[in-house]
Amino acid sequence: MGCGFRESGIGSNDIVATRISMRQDIPIGYLKNGEIVPIVTDDYIKIIDDISLDLFHKNERKISELSSAIAQLFADMQKSSEPVETKEQRRERKRAEGLKRQQELQKEQ
Repeated sequence: MGCGFRESGIGSNDIVATRISMRQDIPIGYLKNGEIVPIVTDDYIKIIDDISLDLFHKNERKISELSSAIAQLFADMQKSSEPVETKEQRRERKRAEGLKRQQELQKEQ
């Protein structure tokens, strides 16, 4: 989200979703009896083309920023002194902690 993908995120199942809303819906012609009938000039199409290319370049920059942010996140995770725990490891650790607490409660009683 910090890279400009506002409607994006990571779900509880660790699936990443990115969504982008850049779009252009500009009618430039219509079909009549199987033939294309333009309703704008060639100069106007050139303007639309320039705007479209600008949007593509902005999108490429955002994707590059996202890629860099993800790479930095992984680099930071690898530098971290705490190892990343898998779901299985976490489940086993929580189970062991629960059993230990249970034994301590039984000793107190």
